[in-house]
Amino acid sequence: MDLKLITVLALAVALALGVAGCKSNASDTASLTAVAETGSSEQAAASDENPAGPAAEVETDAARDNNSNEPKPSQPNALPRLASKGATRVEMRNVDFHTEDAIVLRIRALQGALLRTKPSTPPVFDDKRSFALRIDSGTIGIRVDSLAALMNNYVFAYPHAPLKRISISTNGTKIKMSASMHKVVDVPVKIEGDLTATPDGKIRLHPTSIKAAGIPAKGFMHLFGLDLSEVMKANASRGVTLDDNDIIMDPERMMPPPAIRGKVTAVRVEGDEVIQVFGSGKAVAARSSSNYMSYRGGTLRFGKLTMTNADLRIIDADPKNAFDFSIDHYNRQLVAGHSKNTPDFGLVVVMPDYNRLGGESGNRTTGR
Repeated sequence: MDLKLITVLALAVALALGVAGCKSNASDTASLTAVAETGSSEQAAASDENPAGPAAEVETDAARDNNSNEPKPSQPNALPRLASKGATRVEMRNVDFHTEDAIVLRIRALQGALLRTKPSTPPVFDDKRSFALRIDSGTIGIRVDSLAALMNNYVFAYPHAPLKRISISTNGTKIKMSASMHKVVDVPVKIEGDLTATPDGKIRLHPTSIKAAGIPAKGFMHLFGLDLSEVMKANASRGVTLDDNDIIMDPERMMPPPAIRGKVTAVRVEGDEVIQVFGSGKAVAARSSSNYMSYRGGTLRFGKLTMTNADLRIIDADPKNAFDFSIDHYNRQLVAGHSKNTPDFGLVVVMPDYNRLGGESGNRTTGR
């Protein structure tokens, strides 16, 4: 055989063996990497199943808070865990609670706690970001005008949001939403659907009718398209995501400060309100016939006053309708009301309704 031919064949065989060896080494390396990553994932999962942290305890009602089920950061997008140690117990009855002037939570009854968002700082009324309201049990309504304000001013208030200029109404037991969809040219859309609670405590909007510029659409994925769906995914921290052709709303993420922690167990449309039931929804055993908010245990600050082992009760000056309270303007209500100390060193404050002080209010006539 010609010497040049033999040399060429030898080189070809060597090259082939070299390439195969490289592929084998790459495969082995990839396998080892996968095994290492799997081991790390298992260790992380084990760590998440047994999160470190102090047992839940409070100065008042300790047993209840010891059994609290706070969210654990087992996923990258999980909400931060807020310890219940030193929490202030909360009860509310028949309170229209303004988180902002135009966003009002109509609290029929609520039991829960104020949780610190920073371990070193107690809940401060003058800083809504200093605490989260944990709802153990309660029934809360939100009117469609407040819900629309929440969607426009907070949930979809980010660049290139898929929906804007949102208005909301009801049709029997269904929710109706009209909006402009952000495309090359804004497109008017109308959505009607049913609300249900999900097993993990969120709210599902299942559409029964979707129209874009008057033309029926098959579902949200078809309506929004891939580009807007990705925008929503990137802004999932605002509390609204897509699940196939349904919209999932997470009350724990949707609300502006103060944040809430709690799982929705039932939801329904009632008149012009969306009613959310948290936990068992069991009504508070009223301490009196008045509309009130009660804060007990832990440390609480408002204005220049700091209460340790807090014992604060805020009562509606006019119990004929719901107590209209604004966390942003509480001091105006405090100045317009009166207070007294109790024999147990507690404080009772009688306040007029916020919507009677002449300030801007998103709920001037409660109808309750």
